[in-house]
Amino acid sequence: VPAMLAELAGDNPAMQLQVIQALGKLTDERVEAALAAALKDVNPYIRYASIQALSEVGTRESLPALVAIQLHDEHSVNLHQGFQFVSLKSAAASAIQKIRTRHSLTA
Repeated sequence: VPAMLAELAGDNPAMQLQVIQALGKLTDERVEAALAAALKDVNPYIRYASIQALSEVGTRESLPALVAIQLHDEHSVNLHQGFQFVSLKSAAASAIQKIRTRHSLTA
């Protein structure tokens, strides 16, 4: 995990995306904190990947960062080479719902 977290903090977006996808399969407090921090990355694709990963491994601790995206992030990402745009707000809303359902949290 430490080597992956170091790559996540790097400046290679392609590597960061691969690391985020891998981290989204691990349950480790360091992972969740790193993914939540990646929600502040300038690259909307990094933020989107982090949202997706947190929807799988996030806990109550991730909710404030995801709510901030849901309320304030106006970006969208283009998935599937032009055929589907996804807003980060809607992705965050879905992740929040998934985490709340998984952990039986109320609104």
